[in-house]
Amino acid sequence: MSLLLIDAGNTRIKWAIAQADSFNLNDKWVKSGHINYADLNESALSHITKDLSSIKKIIYSSVVSKEKIEHLKFLSKATFPSASWHELQGGSALSWLKTKYITPEKLGSDRRAMLIGAANLFPHRNILVVCAGTATTIDLLSSNKEHLGGLILPGITLMSQSLHTGTAKLPHVFSDQTPLHPLSLGCDTQSAIYNGILASQLGAIEIGKLMAHQQNLPLDMVLVDGGNAELLINAYQGTEQILFSSNLVLKGLLAWHHQDYI
Repeated sequence: MSLLLIDAGNTRIKWAIAQADSFNLNDKWVKSGHINYADLNESALSHITKDLSSIKKIIYSSVVSKEKIEHLKFLSKATFPSASWHELQGGSALSWLKTKYITPEKLGSDRRAMLIGAANLFPHRNILVVCAGTATTIDLLSSNKEHLGGLILPGITLMSQSLHTGTAKLPHVFSDQTPLHPLSLGCDTQSAIYNGILASQLGAIEIGKLMAHQQNLPLDMVLVDGGNAELLINAYQGTEQILFSSNLVLKGLLAWHHQDYI
């Protein structure tokens, strides 16, 4: 039996197909990809399962509106008629991955999935889990599987867009083609914005590390995922090990499936 894992993010839908009996989160997906919301239709969904056995379970995390998910389910009926849907939420898997969130169910499902993925990929480690996406999230995970809280700030692209739209002349400097540069003082407006935004993101990571230190929690690593992960990792100047882990939400969904036997 195959599983369809879906990460419904702010910008697009990421998906992967895994074998139901695959317990190793480092295994390669059977198939994976992404769909922009503007391109979401039955044809795009049927392409996912081309030449593959029938999907029996769909396991998903969503940070988008209920209407968008209902639309996805509606389009999926023809392609996955017998599949059961299972949503990971902020309060899922609390029996084995605790959180200090005052209202656990208010923890974003994407952050919950990333924490589950990180805890399974790197057990018994103190980890700062960073998602560099539309928003940048920074979460502290202890070696005894407890989420100690986190930070949320606008992502790199949002920061650049806000400067561009909120002022008369400042350029929008980040795009998919933005080259990697080491962090430095900018000697023109373009590079000053580039380095200023990166510095704010890296500064938030340093604050996360400081808060770990204040709780007597020696960090083992900084784990980064998301569309802007490469920019942050390239500019990072800390002493802790920094690692890139792609599709951490999808890996967390797979781990949740095995932990809770949904």
